[in-house]
Amino acid sequence: KRLDEVELAPYRALIRAGLPAIMTAHNAYTALDSEKVPASVSHRITTGLLREEMGFEGVITTDAIGMGGVMKYAGGQWGATVMAIKAGADLVLIKEDEATTRKCRDALLSAVKKGEISEARIEQSVRRILRMKMKIGLFEKPLPEPRRTAGVLARPENARVCRRVFEKAAIVARDRDRLLPLRKEARVLVVEQYIPVYHEKCNDVHYHPGMFFEWMRGHSSNVEWLETRSPATDQDLRRFRDRSAPAEAIVFFNIFWRGSASNRPLIREALKTGKPVIVATND
Repeated sequence: KRLDEVELAPYRALIRAGLPAIMTAHNAYTALDSEKVPASVSHRITTGLLREEMGFEGVITTDAIGMGGVMKYAGGQWGATVMAIKAGADLVLIKEDEATTRKCRDALLSAVKKGEISEARIEQSVRRILRMKMKIGLFEKPLPEPRRTAGVLARPENARVCRRVFEKAAIVARDRDRLLPLRKEARVLVVEQYIPVYHEKCNDVHYHPGMFFEWMRGHSSNVEWLETRSPATDQDLRRFRDRSAPAEAIVFFNIFWRGSASNRPLIREALKTGKPVIVATND
């Protein structure tokens, strides 16, 4: 009931409006299929729900097929590739080297030759992909124009939609000590991460180092800033101890919770100070 009324509602509206493509995730939805089956390789979800129940005729693509959730279930990327196409996907996203991509392609070809997947099923996907390419004009003008996208993103009506979505999607996951909202007069240290893979590829008005700090300064002038590497270095730790001493509260902008990019070690160090610690994750 919850899925029908909330999560699936925007999909129904967008499908009615002519949505050209949908990406499935590697999440399991126990109300729709087994607790072990990721949606990206679930026939009940990809074909049963999207195609048959919701009437979606556009292109269905998977998320990156090398993610752990689907890899563990399907036995490698090639196994997941075959399972995704069997489930009803038209495209499989493979973000790997050429050798891995070739293995996935060979596994799919082998499944067709063995009769596990019919050629008619493959042709269905090809038609959907060609139909979408034709609809967006790739046969008349095959090369996209990246510069035009900036104009689309900058349109005031699009910016307003983005802001509304952001405000509605921002949630407080936990605030047991009722730290929020922070008092404007409180002295706050904002700790941000510098992530080379992002900040060296994209450094413009839409995404750049210090964005979170700029946003915080818009609410209070009693804010200091510390930028750390990811993960934090010993030098970062020393700077953190100096900067955090006069602060009444410490706010971390933790881009990633997982792996080496996480700011968790520095957050644990902050907790030792006994000062209020707030962690904001993702942007």
